[in-house]
Amino acid sequence: MNAAHPETPAPLPEGASEPPRREVRYEHSLNLGSILGRFGVSLLVSTYQAGKLGVIGLDGDKVTLSFHNFERAMGVAVRDGRIAVGATGQMWFLRGAAQNAARIEPDGRHDACFLTRSSHVTGEIQVHEMAWVGEELWLVNTAFSCLCTLDVEHSFVPRWRPPFV
Repeated sequence: MNAAHPETPAPLPEGASEPPRREVRYEHSLNLGSILGRFGVSLLVSTYQAGKLGVIGLDGDKVTLSFHNFERAMGVAVRDGRIAVGATGQMWFLRGAAQNAARIEPDGRHDACFLTRSSHVTGEIQVHEMAWVGEELWLVNTAFSCLCTLDVEHSFVPRWRPPFV
């Protein structure tokens, strides 16, 4: 299936001119919608080239795509109503705010809403992958060739390095 999605920019400050809209074209397998619906999920896709976190979901039985801006979005991890997004120089933490989903236009279209609640400065570590391990977020830190975790006293703490580094 081919589809086009006009990217909707964030609201502009009063008096600012409207930036040009870009059309994004995408294709997906004909059974993608039924798979998403069967498991009751959406798919998150990061693209550091465009600085976007893409959300692929359903509106009824129609596959939808929305974009959310993060400077060089790389790694994404999801756990219990939380989303972590690795971006240039920091990790962003979003929390589920289900009570707000019904307020998003158009009415009745959204079943979830995630709001940015905090961030952690990491510096330019180039996190491409990450995962929650219990309450701790582990990152693939490609700039420093290690697996690391975050820490309130440091940008990150190396936890493992390959022996050949």
